Amino acid sequence: MVPNRLFNLGGLPVADLFIRGVDQVVVDNIKLAAIQRGLSVDRLVADALAELFGGTVQQRYHDLDALAGTWSKKDLQAFEEGTA
Repeated sequence: MVPNRLFNLGGLPVADLFIRGVDQVVVDNIKLAAIQRGLSVDRLVADALAELFGGTVQQRYHDLDALAGTWSKKDLQAFEEGTA
């Protein structure tokens, strides 16, 4: 049985990590980098730690990006009616 604090990411156990005493300039730069990359702060830091220490970096998918924002109101209505 896996403890509640662990969850599964690609078959690997993953735990929460809290870091205290981080300089505010570092925090601000992390937040800015996360915004620039379109990531959450948690995802950015987790990926950076994984790259540094040999973990798994979460893959981002962009296969549906071209469709984002392309539906008309008519398309949305048809989808909602078809999936209701």
